[in-house]
Amino acid sequence: MLAGVARLMGRGATATALVSVLPRDGLPAMPEARELGEAYARQGLTLETRPATAAEVAASASSWAKRLRAPRDRPVTLLRAAMSFEDESGRLGTIGSKRVR
Repeated sequence: MLAGVARLMGRGATATALVSVLPRDGLPAMPEARELGEAYARQGLTLETRPATAAEVAASASSWAKRLRAPRDRPVTLLRAAMSFEDESGRLGTIGSKRVR
């Protein structure tokens, strides 16, 4: 699935997802941040993972988030992927990186 996402993302692109998986959902647990980061890196993506703020969840306008009272009663993780690229010097960077002169 990540390969397909990476193919859709061009230089400068970011993709953000809000994810919430609990044992009672009957789904496999979300992998640890390091494991997720490695999987994204294999597709040329960098990954930021952190708990989502209440404002970020509200901004999503998700009816499911409202119904599940996330993030108050249910933890939500923000995943933000960015396409990696090489700059003119050959250094690897990501979106949001500042050029050092």
